[in-house]
Amino acid sequence: MRKNKNRPKYRDIKSHIFNGKRYVVKWVRDRNGIGCCLPPDAKLKAIHINPDLDPRTLLGVICHESLHALEWNLSEEFVEEAAESIAELLWKANFRLIE
Repeated sequence: MRKNKNRPKYRDIKSHIFNGKRYVVKWVRDRNGIGCCLPPDAKLKAIHINPDLDPRTLLGVICHESLHALEWNLSEEFVEEAAESIAELLWKANFRLIE
């Protein structure tokens, strides 16, 4: 059962497995960014995502940080382009947050 019924459901995601490695998902308000993925050699593998983003931006950030978790060695330029392309397709297909 959810602790806070007013909190969006996506905030209940606490971890996800990428390539057999569990990453903690932290919903963190960050003045300096909208998201980040810690390196795969970090003791605690984690993705940080700012929960205050508008839904379309949030979708892009989730795609972006997920790509980093899947393949850390991809260039930032490639990850940015791929994440935006995937997020745009999902958005056009009418994928939306369920709150």
